[in-house]
Amino acid sequence: MRTPQPLPSALAGKTLTPRALHEAGVHRSRLRRRDITPLARGINLQRELVPAETTERFRQRAVVLARAREGCWISHTTAAVLRGWWLPTALHDVETVHLTLPKLRGTRTRLDRVQCHRATKAPRRLERYDGARISTPELTWLELASSLEYTELIALGDNLVRHPYPQYESRSHPWTGIERLRAVVSEAAGMHGVKKARAALPLVRVGVDSPQETALRLAVLDAGLPEPELQVPATEGDPWSPRADLGYRRHRVAMQYDGATHFAAEQARKDQARNNAFIAAGWTLLLFNRDDARQGFTRAVAQIRAVLAR
Repeated sequence: MRTPQPLPSALAGKTLTPRALHEAGVHRSRLRRRDITPLARGINLQRELVPAETTERFRQRAVVLARAREGCWISHTTAAVLRGWWLPTALHDVETVHLTLPKLRGTRTRLDRVQCHRATKAPRRLERYDGARISTPELTWLELASSLEYTELIALGDNLVRHPYPQYESRSHPWTGIERLRAVVSEAAGMHGVKKARAALPLVRVGVDSPQETALRLAVLDAGLPEPELQVPATEGDPWSPRADLGYRRHRVAMQYDGATHFAAEQARKDQARNNAFIAAGWTLLLFNRDDARQGFTRAVAQIRAVLAR
């Protein structure tokens, strides 16, 4: 097979489109050679510039496509995936790029593995991402409202407003705050999913560290029990005191959801010290895991109710 002729230096490292090739004096048939990788219809890159790793290749493709269309921004699940957010497995897509454009009469965009959404108007504020535009975290949450189940939307909201752990994460501030979520919802009348977002927002809380903790909290509320506090210390006023995920200080009842990482040997030892601190301080400690989550926390709620009744 004949080796493709090198591209002109003016095209080195650039997005290759039929127009760009025409301006450089190269016939568009050059795009069919084996050293060119198509990102979407009419948008290509030199193969050597395309990363081998799937997630990085997806990130690059999203950025290139968003840059290629004026007024366009990365949105919905793509914005969430690029930021590394938790999403339900069914929505964690690294194939289809989601983009949003202002709704203009007579404009249509059809690209392979691209989902184009329309907005009646561009939002007041967008963020920059590697030279492209991307939905703000609070707008991304609203964009996902139509795709997520009600409890999933609350869980994602909890995740966005929680305080991160700098020793484990690459950030020190929450993605957004409840007031900013409230502001974007108030400005989105008529947007697909806004009614669900409006209903979910009052149940978003700061202090939840996992979707399972959100599900447990909502199961407790749905059962008619009082809403538990979050991140409850074993010893009041002690900044170094271990904390339970949920609890009732008045009744001295603490609840902990232990995910898979809690069963590793090192973490299990830390959890044992945490549990002993609560027991020594006179708390009733209830421990839950993924088996409880799979049951919808029905058994957990019954146990919480029984303890509170005593």
